[in-house]
Amino acid sequence: MASISRPPATRADFPCFSPVLEPYPLPPVTRLWTADQWAGIRLGLVSREMEERWDAFVEDDRLLVMRSWTGRCFYEAVFAPRPGGWRITGMWGEGARPDTAPLHSLFLELLILGSILGTPDRALWERFDALGGLSGMYGPPPGGPRARPGRQGGH
Repeated sequence: MASISRPPATRADFPCFSPVLEPYPLPPVTRLWTADQWAGIRLGLVSREMEERWDAFVEDDRLLVMRSWTGRCFYEAVFAPRPGGWRITGMWGEGARPDTAPLHSLFLELLILGSILGTPDRALWERFDALGGLSGMYGPPPGGPRARPGRQGGH
């Protein structure tokens, strides 16, 4: 899990940050995040190398996850305290649509676990891949082609 020995990432760490342009509601994940996990999530994520694709920070109880190369925010998640930990009560994703929203929810959960907390979940990745994976998130919608969002922005 993330080390708590550093200060949390803030919006000031990301001068190129831009908010989700066209937020689409995502079904919130049902995971109950422990207090230790929430502390790690609140630290955020600051990429150290060009190969690291995501950055993240928390404002109040809202996690914002953006592309490291562009600062463009692709995901927002609102957390709320619940008995035994924290739950996501609202989620939004850039480029999601009704048929892909569940995949985006799983992907954000995977980003939180693997990239932010450093605790990848192999079974969740297998479930994500079985449901269509990345190509399922950005493939053509039923009935026609669709360009991937952010293609010009490094996505």
